[in-house]
Amino acid sequence: MHLEVKEYHKRRRIPFPESIPLKTVQTMEFYDSQYLLSPYTVEKQLTLYMIESKRIVMFKESENIKQVQEGIRYGPYKT
Repeated sequence: MHLEVKEYHKRRRIPFPESIPLKTVQTMEFYDSQYLLSPYTVEKQLTLYMIESKRIVMFKESENIKQVQEGIRYGPYKT
């Protein structure tokens, strides 16, 4: 069985830095988990945060964390 979940997040980002000069472009720091919490048994999970590539300033890439055309992809993870 395949299940796709879309979530829309509010209040999971903060201005970074908190204050800037008036004409400077503001950046935001996004924070969340790379795992979707589920009451069901999950065999394989892939999380995609859809963000325009040009708006991604920095993130930590590793084996299961990649920047893709749609944004940043976490996984797939097997449990």
